[in-house]
Amino acid sequence: MATHRPITLLHISDIQVRGIDEEKMLGSLLHDLHRLTSLYGLKPQLIVASGDLAQHGYKAEFDRVSTFLKDVAKQLNLKTNDIIVVPGNHDINWESCKKCFPSSPSDPDPLPPYKEKWQEFTDFFVKLYDNNFKFTLDQPWTLYEFPAIRTVFAGLNSTWDESHREGNEYHYGKIGSQQIEWFENELKQYKFYGWLKIAVLHHNVMIMPSDDSYLKDRSDFNQSILPLVNLVLHGHTHQGADDGKNN
Repeated sequence: MATHRPITLLHISDIQVRGIDEEKMLGSLLHDLHRLTSLYGLKPQLIVASGDLAQHGYKAEFDRVSTFLKDVAKQLNLKTNDIIVVPGNHDINWESCKKCFPSSPSDPDPLPPYKEKWQEFTDFFVKLYDNNFKFTLDQPWTLYEFPAIRTVFAGLNSTWDESHREGNEYHYGKIGSQQIEWFENELKQYKFYGWLKIAVLHHNVMIMPSDDSYLKDRSDFNQSILPLVNLVLHGHTHQGADDGKNN
């Protein structure tokens, strides 16, 4: 059985940066982290940001997100490549999404995923990592490898069906069969080599009370991805919780 040295992760989510209170948020976060270090000796080795990093998916917001994440990493003596990011529903640019749809009512609507909606997030991603990790409009998800600590992160994109259209029926989490199949094939080899495997996505897999925007293809995720990972990190619910499902 493979054994792993303990690793410490800083998991942040739903910061929804929009040019207000970022400095205050950064100060509070660093204060708490320094306290954890002094009391328990905990020091994050990696930062996981599980979506809703921006408020409306605007370029100016993502510029501030990049500054915020880099400032956190710098204060922790980490590199930009020590950050893991995935998109959330607030990271979708609705104006870009509208470009996918026809101007004439007589023309049929396009099918998801409406790739243009990720353009601003993709631009942010490329600038953040300088092409060290991959997220493109044709492959809008990321596999993060950390060989030194034998750990891999499946950076899943759960905004597959998210769009600008009004109504709850258009706003929910979905990964899609193409992405699930891709990660299933990739993660199998890491399971064989005994790496620590962590799935990161924005939308919650567990259904919560009065919740209609959870991961709708959670059964496919639970069947194909969950058995291949040791830990799942998500955001979206604005609540902190720990649920042990897969040892």
